Amino acid sequence: MRNYTEWRNAMAAEQRKSKRRPIGTRAWVDFGPDARMHQCFIKDMSDTGARLAMALSVPVPPEFVLQFSPDGSVGRRCEVRWRSGIEIGVKFTARIMDGRAIEFASLDC
Repeated sequence: MRNYTEWRNAMAAEQRKSKRRPIGTRAWVDFGPDARMHQCFIKDMSDTGARLAMALSVPVPPEFVLQFSPDGSVGRRCEVRWRSGIEIGVKFTARIMDGRAIEFASLDC
């Protein structure tokens, strides 16, 4: 018999619209213009979302920008879907290219 964590992970994997790939790289979480950027670790990612591990235990707002580059030129606008300790699961809602947001509804993903 599987434990709850194994069951939850299996159920989550079955509900995903796109396959997650292990990434293992750092990124930066931008909570807004008056907030400090926080470093995080991208554990895995798909075309539609990611699993992040925060470097510190900080309160994470329901929406934020995940920056893939330190200069903020490439990233994703995110919506938090779940939280577990320092890990969070996010859904991507827009791409950030050259500092401009491009809504996913207007993209051919």
